[in-house]
Amino acid sequence: MLTTDKKIQNAYKYCMAIAQNHYENFPVASKLLNKQLR
Repeated sequence: MLTTDKKIQNAYKYCMAIAQNHYENFPVASKLLNKQLR
């Protein structure tokens, strides 16, 4: 069974992989965010 720290680490790696493979969506998504969150 995974510890909470390991789950968070795995989730972070998964998100990084998505971000690296789908970078073309970030300019579009950033326009939808509140200016303070960009």
